[in-house]
Amino acid sequence: MDVGRLIFFSTLILSAMGQCLEEAVARETAFGLYTTDGAEGVTIEVFVRYNSLGSDRVDVCEVGLRMPHIDRVRHCLDNDVCPPGAQINLDFPIVNDFVGERGFPFPFVSMAAGFNVQGHPNGNYQEYREYWQACEDRSTVDTCDEAPSSWSWIVPHVDAHFFFLPDDEVESIFWEGFPTVPPPADIAAKCEDEPDSRLAAPTGFFSENDCIPHMGRHWAEDKLEPAEVFQFQPALIYGTYDGKPSFWEPMVSGDVFNWIRDNDPDQRATLSWPQPELYPEAGYFPTHYFLGEVTNSDDLIGNGRTVEVGFTNFVLRPRDPNAATALQMSIPILALSATLCAIMNQ
Repeated sequence: MDVGRLIFFSTLILSAMGQCLEEAVARETAFGLYTTDGAEGVTIEVFVRYNSLGSDRVDVCEVGLRMPHIDRVRHCLDNDVCPPGAQINLDFPIVNDFVGERGFPFPFVSMAAGFNVQGHPNGNYQEYREYWQACEDRSTVDTCDEAPSSWSWIVPHVDAHFFFLPDDEVESIFWEGFPTVPPPADIAAKCEDEPDSRLAAPTGFFSENDCIPHMGRHWAEDKLEPAEVFQFQPALIYGTYDGKPSFWEPMVSGDVFNWIRDNDPDQRATLSWPQPELYPEAGYFPTHYFLGEVTNSDDLIGNGRTVEVGFTNFVLRPRDPNAATALQMSIPILALSATLCAIMNQ
């Protein structure tokens, strides 16, 4: 058996085992955010880990966001009003130009990291508006440094959005004055246009009936967790807009990353991601998400504490749910069997 064929078959086996051999990265810095040392500009990276299957094929193992830990990020300095939710949106040319052209039908086309230093409410955006109106006119509060303790997601956390929508469509979901100003009629109508619930989110999730800039509508689990639970347990969020799924979102507190760093031997956790009954298109969708501490010094952002959040264990999903089980079972088994047989027969 020649060396070239051995390397090719070995790559297939490693891919089946979930080992990623290569990585590609895109980076962007957002100004208006600050690090804890007062430097303006927070940088995130979008990365894809993959295995090459020849010159024109790839198998994606993981896609994720690499960013400073939330404790290193501030929205403002001194005593300025410091609204939650400052976000970095990053188009993902690696997926569009690299992965997509190499035979891997990939669902995500843009990503975003939202740094919520003070947290935010859990769907109660009337309370959100009232809070910021009071902050703006200072009629009932002296400072806006602390958000209401009643908010379920008040703890410092990161919202990691993985969009099915292109970046220009994400950017179009915007209006001035949020949260004190409601969305204009056209955007509100697209938020109200919810797809079939089987496509929007897994069983047990419900629409929050909200409309948020750069996101659309959120779907959350039917049992809303109080802040003391969310502090140590990620929240899994699904999004819709204009009649279709718009994003999947792990929402992770700083303390969850602290726990992984202090308790997991690999400083990394891989957790199941609940699946909807239907999918927006045929392609590879993740079945798990991962959270981790970056230990490689070359991957640190700003030479400070850095974390990762992303998706892994991609499975080919058809739009027809009745064909999903047979397809999911047959493809990896047949591929691995063919590989092993080919190696043994050389």
